[in-house]
Amino acid sequence: MIWYGESMTAPFGQCLVRVAEHDVEQETQKQLVAAKRVIYQRLLQLVEAGINDGTIAKCDPNVAAFTIAGALSWLSHWHRPGGRWTAHEAAKRVTALLLNGLAPEKAPAA
Repeated sequence: MIWYGESMTAPFGQCLVRVAEHDVEQETQKQLVAAKRVIYQRLLQLVEAGINDGTIAKCDPNVAAFTIAGALSWLSHWHRPGGRWTAHEAAKRVTALLLNGLAPEKAPAA
């Protein structure tokens, strides 16, 4: 997940997620859709493996994979080189949020 998020801050990743399929020629459109499909399938496999080994809570793997892809892809829109975080740090922060959620840590039982 960190690798994917970091990749979205590079020129290729930015083009991959910012260019709409309908804005390119048909052959390029096929390549763009195929590349996005490969990424989605890999994220889906990671989620399914996590569900199976217990490292990810039981959930709809398709929703989880689309959510992960969307959140990490959005780095291409807001991350700025030379900004507050490096691409790697930004990807780590988004990944941590995805894995840990927004809920505060529960206090240990007394």
